[in-house]
Amino acid sequence: MIKERISIEILSETYKFKEAHVLLTPDVFGFNDSGEKFPIKLKLSMRAMLFLKDDYPATADYLTDQKDGSWLLEVEVNSMEPVERILRGMPGEVEVVG
Repeated sequence: MIKERISIEILSETYKFKEAHVLLTPDVFGFNDSGEKFPIKLKLSMRAMLFLKDDYPATADYLTDQKDGSWLLEVEVNSMEPVERILRGMPGEVEVVG
C-alpha cells in the first residue's frame, strides 16, 4: 500500500504577507533578477550561435543574422556568469562588441 506523503487543504482565503512575495523573472540564461541588469552584445560565429541556441533556447529571439556568416546576440541579462562561460568556452568564436 502506498502512503501519501503530502496532504493539500484548499482554503478560501488569499495568501498572507502579499508585499513580501516577489516575482523573479529569469533572463535568457535562466538567472533570476538580482536587481542589476547587464546589457550585452556579442558577435558569434555560426558554430557558437548553434551551441548557444542548443544550450539556451531562450536566446533565439535575440539573435540577428549579420549576413556575413556571423550572428549578433543583443540582450539584457541578470548575471554575467553565463556570458563569461560562453566567452571562455569558445575562444575565437565569440567577440564582445558592446
